[in-house]
Amino acid sequence: MTIGKPIVHLKKRTKYDGTKIYFLHCITYFYKTNIIADGHLPISTELDDNQIMTVVLRVREDATLPMLNRVLTPVVHTIELGVLPFADEYSGLIRVVVQQDGRSSDKPNESSVSPADGDEDDRPIGEGR
Repeated sequence: MTIGKPIVHLKKRTKYDGTKIYFLHCITYFYKTNIIADGHLPISTELDDNQIMTVVLRVREDATLPMLNRVLTPVVHTIELGVLPFADEYSGLIRVVVQQDGRSSDKPNESSVSPADGDEDDRPIGEGR
């Protein structure tokens, strides 16, 4: 049901002590109007053997919403990834996979982003936040 790869943006907020907190913002377009975001699978900040960290985002059909076919509908996920231990080494990729109703489709449903591409958020976060 996706019509293309998810559009992934990575933001980072630097605390006053220099700690960087990463946030993932993902937009996926569908041809149905009753698809909604359904959270994500548990996230591990560890890299696999191929230097990739995988984030699995979930979407599902909502029977309480009207279903119109062929209407471009964005589904948005925004999640806090936290501190990424590999981000300062400029190694590793974050792969984002979108699953509908707990399964992957044969359509293009994944994108990748590097922590080095993370844009600094304009609002610094102080201690204790």
